[in-house]
Amino acid sequence: MAVGSTDAHGLGSRLLSALASSCYPDEAFAELGQAWTEREVARENARIDILVHGPNLTLVLENKVDALESEGQCDTYYDFLGATRERVSSS
Repeated sequence: MAVGSTDAHGLGSRLLSALASSCYPDEAFAELGQAWTEREVARENARIDILVHGPNLTLVLENKVDALESEGQCDTYYDFLGATRERVSSS
């Protein structure tokens, strides 16, 4: 789903822009309206709750309610995203 297209919250890309800007205050994220999301992305040993793809940005959102991060979970996601990026750039 494209961010800002038919989102139910009506915020367009403003929420994503605010989140990206608070995480990376020195970066410019002008084109986040072109970003798109995937929910519950599962591959091999990784299941990402929300994955946001945008120009110069890949963002993993992990919903942790009454749960702790699994050992090595961030490393697993990082490796998964590196493999995904390689597949996309080689096609």
